[in-house]
Amino acid sequence: METSQQSSTKQDILEFLLKESQATAMSLADALNVSPQAIRRHLKDLEGEGLIVYSSEQIKMGRPQHIYRLSDKGKERLRREVGDSYGKFAVSLLDTLAETVGRDQVSSILQKQWERKAQDYRRLLGKGALRLRVAALVELRKAEGFMAEYHPVEADDSEVEDKFIF
Repeated sequence: METSQQSSTKQDILEFLLKESQATAMSLADALNVSPQAIRRHLKDLEGEGLIVYSSEQIKMGRPQHIYRLSDKGKERLRREVGDSYGKFAVSLLDTLAETVGRDQVSSILQKQWERKAQDYRRLLGKGALRLRVAALVELRKAEGFMAEYHPVEADDSEVEDKFIF
């Protein structure tokens, strides 16, 4: 049965895999200060829930090691949890501001922030090729704590050459 809230250690494993992208049971045990046996039990449960996947890789001499990664379902679960928390806080803050200074003032503040952020991005990204600027923007957004990625889209002959999904 799938639980809606992970135990602290399971949640720590998911968050570690989100940050590091992959890990062995031993590296998780070391990073989280939990016994390897307990980590393996949690990994088995998380795999059973479909939140992680593993592949076997030969790292050193001896038996291959399991390398654990978040599954798409695990990534979505974390995005939802993080997004819900930040989103609820942001909406609550905006509502409080709107009640305090008025909706027009809040709208003006948000517009100014958007313009400032766009100006910062333009300054940081420069005037290079679009592909390079998009790649750099993804890295900037990741550094700001966002999950960002981009994918090139094939353009029709009549359209602009470089198109991306961001």
